[in-house]
Amino acid sequence: MGIAIAEILKSKKIPFKVLRTKNNISKIAELGYDDIATECLDASKPLVLFLCYPDLVTTSKKWIASLNSNKVFFVCLTGWPIINRKWPSKSNVIMYAPKAIASKLKPKKCLIALNVHQETNEEAQLLIKLNKIFEPKQTIAVSPLEETKSDLLSEQVLLCGWAPLIALLTYKKLIKSGISKELAWEECTREASYIFETLANLGPDGFSKKISSLALRGGYKAMKKFPIREWDRMIDKMYSEIDNGNIFKSTNTSLPSESEAQKFWEELNNE
Repeated sequence: MGIAIAEILKSKKIPFKVLRTKNNISKIAELGYDDIATECLDASKPLVLFLCYPDLVTTSKKWIASLNSNKVFFVCLTGWPIINRKWPSKSNVIMYAPKAIASKLKPKKCLIALNVHQETNEEAQLLIKLNKIFEPKQTIAVSPLEETKSDLLSEQVLLCGWAPLIALLTYKKLIKSGISKELAWEECTREASYIFETLANLGPDGFSKKISSLALRGGYKAMKKFPIREWDRMIDKMYSEIDNGNIFKSTNTSLPSESEAQKFWEELNNE
């Protein structure tokens, strides 16, 4: 998401800089972005900061406190960063359509937005104002904690689960079976997105009536084998770690390195 935001700003020829940390120096150079040290940020001028998942830890750092100004806008790409709740009282914290915000920014103009999850502004009808600016299809008012927990059980579970891997492995299997790459890719990726879109639009009952009898029975068979109890225990543990602020530390220590994970996908791509 962070790279997507950067590319939007780049395409609009809006100057931007990426906050430099020990972990991202090489990545910034690889992408060709200008960087900036946190101590160089100036809160006396209008400043928009797009924050993403790793910033969950940086919210406890001193540099965040130095940006205590109503001219500063923190735009959170997910609910993860704001779970720490250690934000300057005057700054604006926005968890609202980051790509839309990036696309509406203009050179030499301040972002027209009010804070969502901190009562640092007297304007009452915040979402109505934001809707007029960004014109989203739908607006759902939630707390940071609600968004974080729902994010964990939705796109994060799918993204970090087996769904992408199954789609890719099936794609490769079809090619080895003589299916053209174009058809295999269509069936394994775009058709998969259509399945989720159908479920979202029709709901469980409507979805079950839309799919074929074999798909209905096959899906039910797979669901009966799903380890519900183990899954519940895992999610309950994650929820407690979100509540006590330990979710990033516990997740980070339990995962393999980024280089190992990246190598795995590169090898899959080269098979």
